[in-house]
Amino acid sequence: MRSGESRGERILGRGVGASGSRQDNAAKLKLCAGPLLALLCIGVAAAQKHLAIPQTSVAAVPAATGPIVLDVEVTDKAGNPVAGLRTSDFSVFDGRKPAPIVFFYAHENSPAQPDADSAILLIDDVNVDFNSVSQERSQIEAFLRSGQGHLPVPVSIVLVTETRMEQLVAPSRDGNLLAAEFDHWNGGLRRIPEAADWGDMERWQSCMGALDKVTTFLARRAGRKQLIWVSPGWELFYSANMITTEAQQKWLMQQIVGYSDRLRQEQIVVDMVDPLGTQDEAGMMASQWQSLLKPVRKWNDAYPGDLGLQVLATQSGGQVLYASNDVAEELGKCLQDASAWYTLDIARQTTTEADTWHEVQVKANRPNLVVRTRNGYYAER
Repeated sequence: MRSGESRGERILGRGVGASGSRQDNAAKLKLCAGPLLALLCIGVAAAQKHLAIPQTSVAAVPAATGPIVLDVEVTDKAGNPVAGLRTSDFSVFDGRKPAPIVFFYAHENSPAQPDADSAILLIDDVNVDFNSVSQERSQIEAFLRSGQGHLPVPVSIVLVTETRMEQLVAPSRDGNLLAAEFDHWNGGLRRIPEAADWGDMERWQSCMGALDKVTTFLARRAGRKQLIWVSPGWELFYSANMITTEAQQKWLMQQIVGYSDRLRQEQIVVDMVDPLGTQDEAGMMASQWQSLLKPVRKWNDAYPGDLGLQVLATQSGGQVLYASNDVAEELGKCLQDASAWYTLDIARQTTTEADTWHEVQVKANRPNLVVRTRNGYYAER
């Protein structure tokens, strides 16, 4: 970030592929207030249209008590999961201060464990056009049938279309069975024209609604849950310039805190696999999200891009995989995380002001190890 440049200016002023001055770009796309807080509007100056879309709000979660639970993935430099570590192999910092580990458990899944933690493979049919669907399907089926169809952990498939969200079959290690069921899927009815000015907002709403539903479903299960979302992300997330009202930014801040709390409390790790591969390698979807990874600490720094899929995945401790045409291989990398990981608990910190961000760092005390986990939490009063 340049000296004197705010987070909002960095995000809004120079999107990848943006052209012209900041003033010219700001006139092209505005996020404006509707008559109710429950409405978002986008104005496209070129077409002089103002289109209202109702918001989707994250379901409230009860105030948490007890320690902060961190599910930690440790890999070597080649990306292979590392098992067999102990409490003494980790150091944890909360707000840059050492945080003692009050609970530690090492997890290892194996085919001998019939009740091993399962993963959800969520197929996004909302943000992928028809030309990409066929290749994506063949790659997913190749992944499911790899290794003679023996999956390392039980996997269930959830389909999200513009009209519905449905689970195909119960979790299974039988990849051939899952591939056969997936082969019967005919896709969803497309009610949102791909070229519509308002389509991006509707697709964003569909996906945020799906995220709310699937996290509610996963909340019924105990322990760590892995959600592998096959999607390039949603378009609204990449708007180069947006003007928001105070009311909208406060609403967005509530959503950012709400999803952060929910994913953490329910121990949900989100992985994102971009099925567009090298088609998106040099585009906005492959890069702009990285400028949004800095946590939102104040409501006037909150923007729609902070709810992007890539941002939510990274902040949950998951992977964001893109710019590869081998979707099957990338799905395999995600499932590797389920073979070995660690649960570390640290004491919860409170604050005099609600929703104060606490940065958390987990470091390995051994050389050449890479640690991936949540980047922090919003402390409560």
